[in-house]
Amino acid sequence: MSNLFKITIDKAAELFKKKFFVGPSKQEWFNNELKELNENKIEAYNRAAISNDETLWSIYKNIRNEYNFKIKTTKKQFIEYKLENCGGNSKEMWKNIKKYVTKPSNNESIDELKINNTLISGSTNIANELNAFFIDSIKNIADSINIVQYQNLIAVSNYRFKFHKINKQELYVIIRKMNTKKDFLGFDTKIILNSYDIFGDALVHIVNQSMRSGTFSLTWKESVVRPIPKKQRPKEPTDLRPINMMPLYEKILEKKNICDKRSGFRGKHSFETALNLVLYDWKRAKENNLVICAIFLDFRRAFETVDREILLMKFEKYGVQGNELSWFKSYFKCRKQKTIIDDRLSESKFFSNGVPQGAILGSCKIVLFADDALIYVVDRSLDVCCSKVKDDLNNVF
Repeated sequence: MSNLFKITIDKAAELFKKKFFVGPSKQEWFNNELKELNENKIEAYNRAAISNDETLWSIYKNIRNEYNFKIKTTKKQFIEYKLENCGGNSKEMWKNIKKYVTKPSNNESIDELKINNTLISGSTNIANELNAFFIDSIKNIADSINIVQYQNLIAVSNYRFKFHKINKQELYVIIRKMNTKKDFLGFDTKIILNSYDIFGDALVHIVNQSMRSGTFSLTWKESVVRPIPKKQRPKEPTDLRPINMMPLYEKILEKKNICDKRSGFRGKHSFETALNLVLYDWKRAKENNLVICAIFLDFRRAFETVDREILLMKFEKYGVQGNELSWFKSYFKCRKQKTIIDDRLSESKFFSNGVPQGAILGSCKIVLFADDALIYVVDRSLDVCCSKVKDDLNNVF
């Protein structure tokens, strides 16, 4: 496999070589008028610098000020146009805000951090201590959750989930539809697709063999946490937001199941589709003079504190059995995590709680352990509504 990946990287390098000579593209709002003004500014500066004449310097400064003013007004008009023409699409609006309005995050290095009342310095030391802190803090939260008798709370489903053998073309389509962002190893789908004719057959074999044997490779079960500062000059771990990054090849191997009425982690769906569905049901209920009883839930650190034993039990009762269930058990077993600070990686540590938040499968699993959810019941009697909601709430664990 090492020779295979070497050939892959060599071929992928050709792609980057071609891009290297293209050069950076202009900003979208940088129009021909600004281009002409910029050329005039450069020309005026050169004339003034050569002659050192006060009049020419004055001409240069006027052109420079006009150019700077024009940049601000043109950019402002462009952003306003982009935000006003989103067609009511909130996703597109926030995408434009992030792209054109939000300032880049401050990626200054973390020189020292106070962890468990001890001041830690040095990137490698901070990475090791943070990695232990993140894992231990999740374990403490998970241990504080009361254990319930859950075995008889879920009815057994007649549905049977089965893996299906995949061919080279089907896997290619799956990879092409995936997110193109690089993983922590520097791989992205462009590299894979550009070299797919070289190692596509091997990758298909790995995927099918994993499904067929009911095992998930141990070397693929390691994620990297990159702490992002919530504020400038973080002093404690609580000032950092841990972002979990998964290797690309693990995401390729994962599969995703979704339910029709789920809006989170689903293409062309958002909180708005969930809200519209609820409002539609509630409006119909009010038109029929029915009572609505609702409870809103929001669980802290839902991904990280999921009980894997309960999750696997749910999978089994919902139709994941035999070889498929063995695959999911293997997926969760012996998972490891590292933390990175200033390109320095911590030692790898095993963690036994939760599901990988950066994984594609994580969005599927969290549906069974929703981090925020709404329980509501509609009936003609308030007492009946309250009783049913109470029963549903007792089934939440």
